[in-house]
Amino acid sequence: MLTRDGTAVIGVATASVLLGAGLGYPELVVAGLALAVAVLTGALAVLGGPTCTSRWRLVTPRIREGRSPRVALTVTGRRRSATSRLHLTHTLNGAIVHHTVAVPRRGADAEFGYDLPAAQRGVYHVEPPVTFDTDVLGLVRRTGRSSGTWQMLYVHPATHWLPVRSTGRSRSIFGPRPAGVTDSGEDFYNLRRYMAGDDWRAIHWRTTARVGVLMSRQNMETTDQTLTVVLDTSAGRYAGEAFEDAVRITATLCEAAARTRDAVRLCTVDTQGARERQGPLSSAAVLDFLAKVTTTAGRADLAAMGYHRGFGATADVVLVTGRIDDDSSPPGSASRRHRFWVVQVTDQPCRVPRPRGVVSIVVADSEQFPAAWQMATRRWR
Repeated sequence: MLTRDGTAVIGVATASVLLGAGLGYPELVVAGLALAVAVLTGALAVLGGPTCTSRWRLVTPRIREGRSPRVALTVTGRRRSATSRLHLTHTLNGAIVHHTVAVPRRGADAEFGYDLPAAQRGVYHVEPPVTFDTDVLGLVRRTGRSSGTWQMLYVHPATHWLPVRSTGRSRSIFGPRPAGVTDSGEDFYNLRRYMAGDDWRAIHWRTTARVGVLMSRQNMETTDQTLTVVLDTSAGRYAGEAFEDAVRITATLCEAAARTRDAVRLCTVDTQGARERQGPLSSAAVLDFLAKVTTTAGRADLAAMGYHRGFGATADVVLVTGRIDDDSSPPGSASRRHRFWVVQVTDQPCRVPRPRGVVSIVVADSEQFPAAWQMATRRWR
């Protein structure tokens, strides 16, 4: 196949031969024939076989949005001379990258690297680059592909640094817990009437003497450090880029929890209700899932998300949603040790839910979230 330069040379050669023959200038005829011979020689060289072989691989199959994935290319020469060049084009999400590399001598390998265009959050199928093997003068080319199969590229959402504060024996993104809650295996939760089978050591004698009825202490496990993050994927609550900011906030929370070695359970909620992903999940699995999450039509009924309905009584729950401007606000928490956190991503006036046990945070974008989160956790002491 002729290149742009090859097409131009053929045009000049044809014009030279015709003008030379018509005007009686044999020099023009000879010059035109010489140009035609150059193109023919290049065609024979290219059709005789490729000057090299190439292998490609994706160096960074997982990146953050805004960054460029890196590709490594290994070129092996198949000719004695090292005068030819290999041209290639690589496409990612509609953006095309053009690159030219020198072909080494026969049997020699050369390593090259280049960057693909930065992509938005998502999961992409990256195909091998298209190669164009040309002759020395670049007049004729041969089209092919680098060896290797297509690869998956995960573009994770961007995250922001969320400080982790000490809670005594451990660290938590929520900071210190309220007074009366410790890091031991069980903490006092409530008093109730003594029932047959209760441990007699759990009897609260001071209250028993005051009320005249045996009262038993009810304890609660506090060592469960599972963080449940619920992402509202209903499109009706988001405007503009608010959903992308909500995904970034979700990724920020999960990444910060991973630094404390807390287990992370990730759920999405839409018009069909809450859907739990396999959890607890590792930080990498969470980011892989968030790379491909999309919105669904309609609005989720947040009022159906009770604190004890499917999320566990001892897990901290953070709901990340858009604007709440109706009566579907989630109910409060029944536990004094853990709260229900509601993060709204909107730049419009919205309803701030204030039931018992709910901490509400309203931010315009993901960049405002770390400061707003720290302020909210300091207030909960």
